[in-house]
Amino acid sequence: MTYKSISNDPFIRHRITFPYCYHDDAFSEEELISIENYCEKFEKHDGIAGGDDSVSIRKSKVRFFTRHEHSELNFLFDKFNTMIWTINEQYYNYNLNGYGSLQYTTYNSEDLGKYGYHIDMHTGIYNDNPNDDSLKYGDTRKLSLVLFLSDPSSYEGGEFKMMLSENSETEIEQKKGRLILFPSFFLHKVFPVTKGIRKSMVTWIEGPKFR
Repeated sequence: MTYKSISNDPFIRHRITFPYCYHDDAFSEEELISIENYCEKFEKHDGIAGGDDSVSIRKSKVRFFTRHEHSELNFLFDKFNTMIWTINEQYYNYNLNGYGSLQYTTYNSEDLGKYGYHIDMHTGIYNDNPNDDSLKYGDTRKLSLVLFLSDPSSYEGGEFKMMLSENSETEIEQKKGRLILFPSFFLHKVFPVTKGIRKSMVTWIEGPKFR
């Protein structure tokens, strides 16, 4: 690994993997409202999860947005890019490539919107064919990003928790405008929303396979 700065607390770099990092107040109240209002103009569809039990694990509505098709969100992509780069350089130092879209997600109490424990990395069945190039190349999800768009007082339930071990759950405070970034291999969960609607913007930053 090549470091790009000198640390006066070097043990952090080789002993600790932070389960998540966060940044508050990157967006103004007006910007957060404009993001939500813009995304609400478009029809959403049911979010899906991998596996046969997708419906029981996940109940949410989503809409994807790309930079090329939605230039109105360029300021959001620009800020995300800067924050992802800065946080990764300071805390993870992963080799990253990028991300192609943003996912606007809503969890509605009318559906008891939720997302059971899962990881964001794609997994598959072991393949021992040495001639399969897909085993050697291709990017993988490395960091997951969530921007909380809703004021916590506007909904009930919907807690966001991470599972660090069998008996260790960490709950993340969902302040409006807070951006969190965490390794995509950590288990995490959105508990059922029992009142109101919980809204967020998420994406997954990819890079070459870990080595």
